[in-house]
Amino acid sequence: MINKEYDRKITAWLEENKDRLVEEWMELIRIPSVEGEPLPGAPFGAECLRALESAAELFRKEGFETKISADGKYGLAKWKNGGKSICLFGHTDVVPAGDGWLFTEPFSPIVKDGTLIGRGTADNKSGIIAALSAMRALKECNIPIKSNILAFLGSNEETGMQDIESFTENEEMPDLSIVPDAEFPCCTGEKGIIHAWAENSCPLPDIIDFSGGSAFNIILDKVDVTLKYSDCLEGEISEKISGNDKFTLARDNDGNIRLSAFGVAKHAAYPKGSVNAAAKAAELLSECNALSESDRSIMLTVVKFFSGYYGEGFGI
Repeated sequence: MINKEYDRKITAWLEENKDRLVEEWMELIRIPSVEGEPLPGAPFGAECLRALESAAELFRKEGFETKISADGKYGLAKWKNGGKSICLFGHTDVVPAGDGWLFTEPFSPIVKDGTLIGRGTADNKSGIIAALSAMRALKECNIPIKSNILAFLGSNEETGMQDIESFTENEEMPDLSIVPDAEFPCCTGEKGIIHAWAENSCPLPDIIDFSGGSAFNIILDKVDVTLKYSDCLEGEISEKISGNDKFTLARDNDGNIRLSAFGVAKHAAYPKGSVNAAAKAAELLSECNALSESDRSIMLTVVKFFSGYYGEGFGI
């Protein structure tokens, strides 16, 4: 049951502090904390460390005991009240920005029609601000708390979870964990993810390169394919994509054919409505008679694997 007095106090506190919270939120979003080249003291790159340090400073200046781990992988803020411990888990790293932003650049956040827009706004710098707001509101509203409240500040959730591995190796585990990185009021399970590599014993005589994407958990919205030049192949592809704005065809500096395919990106956890550019490119190439038979066979296998969202092409 909700304590109406506490609810009123916290609601009023949030309204009074809304502008400050949004500005702190935007301060974090401005940091392009995509995993980068490891550096001494910055295992996930300079920007991930900068975001981690910036988040830690927000907690530190509010009087919470705050530290960055010795290996630079995570931060931890504590509000000690005795008893058991409750930990709020968030992360400061983000997936690559991507292209096609309509209202602003990804790391130049704006508020438009009551909505905050920018990369990391939701996933998961919102979680950091939610944890900070909860701890600050409880403290400033004098809500009696019988447990220690902690905030875990991660910096590698998107690409490997090395931050949480380091946390479990070096810290005492909380009695209760809350993760403000999902749906309200709670999420009881989440799909897993598999990073897989496939090899084929047959060579690719005509396809020189087939690549796209910037992260494992993003459905590809653009793929570039480099093909050995032949008049027949260029002519066939040109005829097949005529009038289709989801493909472009050009020559690269070496005279090779450059085919680009465009789709609709989505997070892999929520694939409905996406269009996988890799599947579209593979489908097109599998139907090109001017392409070698082994290349067409491999492309047909790619089409099969990408035939559904939920592993139908793999028979699962």
